[in-house]
Amino acid sequence: HPRRHSSLQHRERASYPPMTMMLRFLAFLALAFIVACAGDDAPPTNDAPPAVDLVEGLDQLQGLSFTNATEPDAPLRMLKAKSFRHLFKKSKKSNKKGTLRFLAQKKKIYVGAAINQWNLKKAQYMNTVAREFSMIVAENECKMNNIVTPKKQYNYGTCDRILNVAKKNGQEMRFHALVWYRAAPKVLQAESKAKVAASLKKFCTTVTKRYVAKGVRWFDVVNEAFADKQPKNSINKPSWRKAWPYTKLPNWAEVSLRAAAKGAGKKRKQTRLMYNDYGIESMKGYMKGKSDAVFWMAKTFKKRKIPLDGIGFQTHINMNFKDFDGVRKNIQRLGKLGYEVQFTEVDVSCGFFNPAGKWIKCKKWTKVQQNMQANIYKTLMRICLQSPNCTAFVMWGVTDSVTWLNNDHPHIFDRKYKKKPAYHALTAALK
Repeated sequence: HPRRHSSLQHRERASYPPMTMMLRFLAFLALAFIVACAGDDAPPTNDAPPAVDLVEGLDQLQGLSFTNATEPDAPLRMLKAKSFRHLFKKSKKSNKKGTLRFLAQKKKIYVGAAINQWNLKKAQYMNTVAREFSMIVAENECKMNNIVTPKKQYNYGTCDRILNVAKKNGQEMRFHALVWYRAAPKVLQAESKAKVAASLKKFCTTVTKRYVAKGVRWFDVVNEAFADKQPKNSINKPSWRKAWPYTKLPNWAEVSLRAAAKGAGKKRKQTRLMYNDYGIESMKGYMKGKSDAVFWMAKTFKKRKIPLDGIGFQTHINMNFKDFDGVRKNIQRLGKLGYEVQFTEVDVSCGFFNPAGKWIKCKKWTKVQQNMQANIYKTLMRICLQSPNCTAFVMWGVTDSVTWLNNDHPHIFDRKYKKKPAYHALTAALK
């Protein structure tokens, strides 16, 4: 509280004898002189918001600390890891200069967004998707519960609608997701343990075969398989999520990946089978346990020759996120194992979880908040660019008017499709 802080300073000053106060004052002047002299050689800090706005922003974000939340724009230094940039395919339809897809094409990475069928008739939405992105992903249309009918037949209608958008726009489509516990059809959940394996094998093989034939190369085969709370030694003995299909088939991840690889058939080498999850981006801090669990899986599956090609970092974060070094090192350690990495569901909200676990929505949306969000987007993009095994930067939405984080301003276009500072930050990083 400003007043409490001010009165505390007053009491502290009053407690010092005059000579001590004089020495402290002289020391302050000396320090100020040194800083002033060094200022001419200091790197520019164009990304730092004005101090007065920073205080305002922190007040509105209920006192959260944003110290070291961004990194300076130092020259990019490529990290040592296996490169997967050869997977990029240039599109003839991404030739509008200055757009995200035009700039990303020069770096041989995909920039994308999740879309859904309910907005396919909105002209402004579809024009933005076509103009800015080289990769799209279906929010829900390709999940198991939208394909498997109550009679265990397969209906590809809604998923095909998203694929048709990609083909029309000259875009890649990431298939999301073959197996996810929250998209399990009731008819499959009711099956006996003996039947689950057969159903998973059939689904993963059949669906992968169909969409590989239609030109899809990236598949989220296994989605969110690890528990959020991991033991301290998760890098050696992780905890799987105790939900379907694990409860009936503990090795379901392996079964699904092998079935998807079978479905890819002769195009297996061009097909990228991915594991996708949230809270795994950094190998430090609160994400360490889960990211170590994924790293254990990556090492174990490679040793056992289970067909896993890459890891998807969902990256649902807020403006309190600052552990970029942990993200960079995590991508690098996966790259050293020979794995591709993609940012798959990026959004940066101004809402946050309080200590009680309740989501607190934004009350206001200020310039400083926009600048902080922009810096986070830019820093993540820069990490991808300097990581040769990072091939895509996909966001979980297009505009703040269409989002699962309503009123939390998570995307790079505002509600009226105006380019936010986050958009310009991404273009700056790509340039």
